[in-house]
Amino acid sequence: MPFPHLLLNMFIFLWLSSPLLLLLGNNNNALIVVLAFNNRLIISRRNDDNNNNQFLPPSSPTIISHNHDEHYDGRSSSGSSSRYSSSYSYSSLSTTKLFVTSRKDTNDRRIQQRQESFTKKDRVIEQQKENDNLRDKIREFSSSLSSSSNAANSKPSYQSAADEATHALQQMFKLLKNNDVGEKEKLKSNKHRPRVDVIDCNMVINIWSKSSALSAASKSKSRGTNGQDQKKKDNNNNKYPPQQVMNILNGMIYIYKKYNYESIRPDVITYNSIINTYVKTKGTNFNDGPLQVFKLQINDYKEEHNLKSKPDIYTFSSMINACSKCELKERPNMYNYRTVINCWIKASSKRRERRRRKDIDDDDDNDSPPQRAFNILQTMQIKYEQDEQKNNSNNNNSNSNRDDDDDDDAMRRPNTDMYNKVMNAYSENGDVDA
Repeated sequence: MPFPHLLLNMFIFLWLSSPLLLLLGNNNNALIVVLAFNNRLIISRRNDDNNNNQFLPPSSPTIISHNHDEHYDGRSSSGSSSRYSSSYSYSSLSTTKLFVTSRKDTNDRRIQQRQESFTKKDRVIEQQKENDNLRDKIREFSSSLSSSSNAANSKPSYQSAADEATHALQQMFKLLKNNDVGEKEKLKSNKHRPRVDVIDCNMVINIWSKSSALSAASKSKSRGTNGQDQKKKDNNNNKYPPQQVMNILNGMIYIYKKYNYESIRPDVITYNSIINTYVKTKGTNFNDGPLQVFKLQINDYKEEHNLKSKPDIYTFSSMINACSKCELKERPNMYNYRTVINCWIKASSKRRERRRRKDIDDDDDNDSPPQRAFNILQTMQIKYEQDEQKNNSNNNNSNSNRDDDDDDDAMRRPNTDMYNKVMNAYSENGDVDA
């Protein structure tokens, strides 16, 4: 009977071909399944229950492996002899190992991987949308305090705006921490900005600075024990503006050090805004407030090598302003103001040289060094006049104390040298008319 020889020839052909699945026979008696692999063939024959004369058991597949040294005279399970011999050896294999990983399983796994990648991408997009919405909220809160008169008409507006802006910033911090560290710098918005950066933090700090100034203005209208009780209540509820901005600063430093997230590292604007928040808050102690922030700034610049936090002229101006407004016995005198004005004179000279080399006119009358020096002189004059009014209204001072106050006032009074310094600043800038 030629069937076994035909089957053997097909085995040899499949052995030399690529792996595939073939159905060699499907009749009432048997179903033969052949799986061709690289160096062997797996044969499985399923018999009918009514036919017991088949040469293979129903449950045992057969492996045909290449072996030229052995010849096998096959016999059936019932003892009948096979009519052919070949140069192939047979060994049993359990049915559970018949089917290895199929193509369908591989495709399913690939589809699942694609779905997971799409799900992750969608999650990133959703988080980015949420982050952008929080950033828009912070902008709205900042713009709501841009007009002091509008905010003052609604007393809780500045406080609630600062609280909501801080909450939005904390949510942005949370979204940042929930992502993998390696992906943080890659998660950009449509404007190619990081998830959260120093600009967002500075905006919230400025909101607290504005709210502190507006709160002080509203409390000055109603002085008394109620105002002091409200101040203590704010401190206990952790709503004190300097404490809030310090919490933001500590959060920025923590995220930068833990995740090496450069975009959120504090800069000079951050420290200047915090110092101004202390300045605008009444009852601030200079040593515990602005001076500590200034020390942190110096340490961040010198020890941590944060070049963005290098103190500038605005930093020293804010520190002098803090000396004059905080509860400090020794207030700034004309020597302190003159030092700052000298800085603006040097800035005017460098600016004039830069303009001469570039042959351009980049004057900004409202932000030029001479204008800054003139503003400092005006501040000095205003502070002196305010102190004079306060001293005149106090009629209970002794003559000795009055003499000491006169000496201090003389040191704070603008003199001819101060006006000459300001004129020198305009001269160095080339603005003779001013």
